[in-house]
Amino acid sequence: MYLKVGNQTTGTEPSIDSDVDEIIWFPSNRSIPEDYGADVWGGFQVGQRFQLKSRTNGNQVMYMDSEPLLFKPAPFPAIYTNKRRIKMREPENSNDELWTYDSETGTLRSATNTNMVISVNPTTKAIIAEPNSANALKISYNKELFSLETGSGCIGWGETGLFQKACDETLTGQMWYPWYNYQTSGPWWNRMENY
Repeated sequence: MYLKVGNQTTGTEPSIDSDVDEIIWFPSNRSIPEDYGADVWGGFQVGQRFQLKSRTNGNQVMYMDSEPLLFKPAPFPAIYTNKRRIKMREPENSNDELWTYDSETGTLRSATNTNMVISVNPTTKAIIAEPNSANALKISYNKELFSLETGSGCIGWGETGLFQKACDETLTGQMWYPWYNYQTSGPWWNRMENY
């Protein structure tokens, strides 16, 4: 999506072409804000559902498992919690693979249950989904490094699952891209563009 800027009082209007979705008018007595066009939503598009795809391992997607996590306090029997494990798999285009960005809290939420937010287990550093909690991760997307940054590390995946670890641009397991429903499949350069 492209935005063109015109001047309201002088009537100068940007040339309209097929790529323009909307014209933004600024009065002539005001200058265009410095942060106009800046990435104010942490690299994500607010209100859009998307999949989080890995740039490695065949574009596998991150999804929320339907099975609740077990809590095993010894010597008591195990009990189910309201937390869910986040895993990787080949895309099935099911709702449990879809996420939304909450601009008010800076978190990623499940599109099927917006109460479930991506968070981290403080002891194991495993990435899980749980109802609104103090462990919720404020996530931003770095488009240059293709990383999901949390302020105290990056989200990555490996043989043991998804984890939070110090950001390292050489680790391919930390490279992701959001794939929105309106994007078409095609060559890699088309799949990764997010306007």
